[in-house]
Amino acid sequence: MNTMENESIHDLREKLSKTRKLLNLTTDKLNDAIIEQNRAKNFVHGGYYMMSREAEKNLRALQQESPAASLVFSKRVA
Repeated sequence: MNTMENESIHDLREKLSKTRKLLNLTTDKLNDAIIEQNRAKNFVHGGYYMMSREAEKNLRALQQESPAASLVFSKRVA
C-alpha cells in the first residue's frame, strides 16, 4: 500500500470511531429520555393516597354535605 492509501484508511478509521462515539452518546440520551418519560408517565402531582372503599364512601358524603370540611380533611388549599 502506498502512503495515500494508508492516510485514507487512517482517516476512515478516525471517522468511524467518531461516528461510533456519537451513536453511543445518542443511544444513551435516548435511553435516558425513555426512562424519564416512563417515570413522568406514572407521576401524580400532589402525590396520592389509598383508602378503603368505606372511607372513600364517607369522604364523598362529606364532600356533598360540607365541601369546606372536605377541603380541610384533604389539606387542599382553595
